[in-house]
Amino acid sequence: MMNKIRIILGYLFSFILSVLIFLLCLTLIIKVNTNKDNVKAILIKNNYYENVYNEILKEMQNYMVSSGLSGEVLDDIFTKDIVKNDIDTYIDNLYLGKTNKVDTSNIEEKLTTNINNYLQEHNLKFTDQKSLNLFKKDIADIYSDEINLYNLLNGFTNHVNKLIKLLNITIIGLIISIIVLFICNLLLKVKYMGSILSASGLMLILSKYLILNNIEIDYVTIITDNFSKIIRIIFTNINHTLIIIGLFLFIIGIFINIFMSNKSNKVLKNN
Repeated sequence: MMNKIRIILGYLFSFILSVLIFLLCLTLIIKVNTNKDNVKAILIKNNYYENVYNEILKEMQNYMVSSGLSGEVLDDIFTKDIVKNDIDTYIDNLYLGKTNKVDTSNIEEKLTTNINNYLQEHNLKFTDQKSLNLFKKDIADIYSDEINLYNLLNGFTNHVNKLIKLLNITIIGLIISIIVLFICNLLLKVKYMGSILSASGLMLILSKYLILNNIEIDYVTIITDNFSKIIRIIFTNINHTLIIIGLFLFIIGIFINIFMSNKSNKVLKNN
């Protein structure tokens, strides 16, 4: 009777252990791929900073068409380095759970200088100061909106830091649970470790094909095209990592089963 209970508990603990290992791997994959430093590395690799810079400049130039001013008034009002620093600050604040505010005072000052130089060079005068101030504000807003993703993530900002903490707590909880169950399996003399790892690997692979494959991320546009591209890349990286880790666990599990089987056969032959 006790032997049957031990076998049932062994199967039960092994199944739970395989699920916990799957959840741990899944959580770690999400954490690593959405890590702030990893996100910044993706931005650099995919020219996000330069693309945003070009998009801001393009929008400003389009806005200039109705202003009656020359496009030269936009010269050097912001640089690629400034764009990169402001985007990095936005990301840092996002991960800290803070609402980001872009300082556009330098842009407005340089724009004012450029406009004054342009008017002086062409012997022109701008009498409608109110319209001029509105023009400068609109130009600054174009810059701020592109950096801050049109403030559309502000409602989510407070939750980012909480989600990061929740991920960390979940990882710690899963590790502790796995250790406890592993010790229980050792006490019960369960020899299913290879099968446990293989089952966890299969769960990772199936989660990719049965769940993530049904999300048509390539056709989803989130806020801007540049931002959507980064989201797609992160999503794709998670997909690829699931397959790699899943196959690794599955193969390691098979090798452990083969090793344990050979070891058992040798023991039987020696007896």
